[in-house]
Amino acid sequence: MNLQFDFLYNRIMYKSFIVLIVGVFNIACLYAQKTVLATYTGNKNIKSLQIFPANSSHFLPVIRLNSDDKVIIKFDNLDINQSRLRYKLIHCNYDWTASDLNEIDYIKGFNDNHIDTYKYSVNTNVDYIHYNLELPNRNVGFNISGNYVLMVYDEYSPKDTLLTARFYVVDQIVGIDGSITSNTDIGLNLAYQQLSLEINHKGITIQNPERDINLVVFQNKSNHNMAKGIKPSYIYSDRLVYNHNKALIFEGGNEYRRFETVNKRTGGLNVDKVEYKRPYINVRLATDEIRSGNMRYYDEDQNGRYFVRSESANDNDVESDYFLVHFSLANNNIKMNRGVDRILLDGEFITNDAFLEYDPSNNIYHTSLLLKQGSYNYQYLIEKSNGIKTPSFIEGSYFDTENSYSIFVYYRFPGSRYDQLIGFLEISLN
Repeated sequence: MNLQFDFLYNRIMYKSFIVLIVGVFNIACLYAQKTVLATYTGNKNIKSLQIFPANSSHFLPVIRLNSDDKVIIKFDNLDINQSRLRYKLIHCNYDWTASDLNEIDYIKGFNDNHIDTYKYSVNTNVDYIHYNLELPNRNVGFNISGNYVLMVYDEYSPKDTLLTARFYVVDQIVGIDGSITSNTDIGLNLAYQQLSLEINHKGITIQNPERDINLVVFQNKSNHNMAKGIKPSYIYSDRLVYNHNKALIFEGGNEYRRFETVNKRTGGLNVDKVEYKRPYINVRLATDEIRSGNMRYYDEDQNGRYFVRSESANDNDVESDYFLVHFSLANNNIKMNRGVDRILLDGEFITNDAFLEYDPSNNIYHTSLLLKQGSYNYQYLIEKSNGIKTPSFIEGSYFDTENSYSIFVYYRFPGSRYDQLIGFLEISLN
């Protein structure tokens, strides 16, 4: 028995050692390449990735350092034989490249843990495992503020990353005041919105704000219009002022489009048809029309968010089914260079680029995505040949669109090896 026990123990320790070495190697590669880490699903079986703060109205997964705040990460795995998943945490610079810190610098506890909370789907056409992870937890916590990325992988295949998810840990040292106006430096009440910001830093001395402070601002949790590298307009001993700054002018855009798939038989809002075609329940949305050049579309949207739910479920996480959802956009005077520019979907539910294909027989652009039942916000973007993505060509852009803006203030102390997140503010144009 002792020999058998020793054999099993050595085998387990050997496998754990291999997992650790491979994981360290993967992270070392990230440091060497300075890869920009995004919220991304690297496996086709990973669906419905959600990252949000518990008990908070914030639009983004932002939690306070040394508080009781929690960030929740939920996702599904359609490979029901792949239940043993592990995760690591990576500290990042303001630009989401891995910082030059050792794990012991930014982590309390252990940085290679199992995801222990998971459940199998119940009475669904598509089988899946639902995972739920809360951070920090009894295994791991945070020593410092900054940008963090969760990396999830299969215990038995650690070199294959299943998903990465961004979130923020803020140490609110500075105060931020902000306002939004349609009276911009390029026109009054046209297609744009402009932010004015003031950072009050009485608690710390900033010797060289243009070098040591990085300000990042974006609209509606979407990275396609992120503003960074923003320099202050005025520098005072205890505050930085950003007024009449062209880097803080954003397209107003339009309210998001919406659809609902909460009912298996009739669908819901903006659903044209529901039918079962093996192996999926298919949902065909009403064909969308171009909205640019028209009046602003007034609607109570959620600025790109989505919520999983089913009318017949007691537990939405495991009783909501998956539908193959078909999107279509009428090709009516879309201003783009055919063969060069591309159309894609945008919304919180998009973790990989979802480009539309052109169907000349019906004169529409279309794509299909396997999505969990729920309420969804989405819009269409055009990606130009230079990589710029904008909704204005399809959705229009209006000065009075209700948008949410997220402001992040990063500080790198001279000689430090990482960016502290010392301020966060979320404001909206209502």
